[in-house]
Order: sequence, then C-alpha cells, then structure tokens
Amino acid sequence: MRELLNLIEDVEWLNASRSDECCGCGGTFAVNESDVSAAMGCDRIVDHVNVGSEVIVAGDMSCLMHLQGLIRRQGTPIAVTQISQFFGTFCAKHPKGEFLAKSTGHVPDTYLSLVA
Repeated sequence: MRELLNLIEDVEWLNASRSDECCGCGGTFAVNESDVSAAMGCDRIVDHVNVGSEVIVAGDMSCLMHLQGLIRRQGTPIAVTQISQFFGTFCAKHPKGEFLAKSTGHVPDTYLSLVA
C-alpha cells in the first residue's frame, strides 16, 4: 500500500510510534474481550493523533470499522479510509490521474498514517 500511496503528490506519511501493533479487532476477540479490544483500539488512535495524522489508511475493513466506531464515540478529529476509497477520492479530485512523485520541499495537503 505504501508504495502506491508514495506515488501521490500532496501526501506526507507520518509514522505512528507503534505501527506494528494490532488495532484490537481480530474477529471474535473484539466480542470475547471487548474491553481489551476497545483499549487496544484507543491506544492506536492516540498514537496516530499524536504524530499529527489526519487520515488513517488501511486495507483491512474490520480494522477501519473498529477504529471508526471508537473515533465516533470519542469525537476524535481523525478520519479513516480504505486504500481503494482513498484512491477513488484522489482520482475524483485529479481526473487526469496524474500520480506524480512528491517533490522535495513540497508542503503536503494531507497527512497519512498506515495501519499495517
């Protein structure tokens, strides 16, 4: 995912300090251990907010739904999107589909972080 998103101008990656940590959803884990699951998800959100992310991009919809639910309940100012949704939005704003490499010193329009 990151290789594809690196091709887009106006996007800057922000690395969460614990980018390899699970969001806490994990199928039935979220049902059987709901308190632990919610705490893990909240930790992930705080991590992304603390590095200045505006959007969390992931490929796994269950992670995104879990994080989005927590974000809505907390009123946290961060968005989540699936990678295909992100590209769809980007293509709509840039109809020529010009995926250009980032230029040095360019100020990004969007700050992204990735859920692995």
